[in-house]
Amino acid sequence: MGTAAMEVKPSTYNIVGVLFQFNVKALYACWRVFWAVYHMTWVLLSWVLEPWVAYPAIDRLKWFVYLTNWMYLLLALETVIEAINFLYVHLLRYDIVKGKKCQMPWYLKMQWLLYEIVSTGSLMVTAWYWGAVYKGTLCRKLYTCKLPVTYY
Repeated sequence: MGTAAMEVKPSTYNIVGVLFQFNVKALYACWRVFWAVYHMTWVLLSWVLEPWVAYPAIDRLKWFVYLTNWMYLLLALETVIEAINFLYVHLLRYDIVKGKKCQMPWYLKMQWLLYEIVSTGSLMVTAWYWGAVYKGTLCRKLYTCKLPVTYY
């Protein structure tokens, strides 16, 4: 091999100096679907586990009072939309990937807008919560502590 230039085949992707000989799109699709399932599972678990934490039925509605829960719900929805859009575009709308479509479709615009809201909002709400609201010494719930910012 030596100093000779290495020929890169069309099916080979050069990412940070490492050559991958497999389908990166399939790996990225698995990554998107994993995060969508992961975040939606946490949202659903927080709703399912709430009856054991909040004994009066009226206290279960307090889930919707917290801004951290709303931002995490938006983050979960955004990851689901990202996964759906990626699969849809790469399986059914390959003209977008090839660059033959001049205008961005509405569903990609919606994904972009939601991503901007969630990425900024989750960081701001988490910083505000830990800086101004939280007065305790220990985090009781993992999903309200670190999960909104661990994705970004």
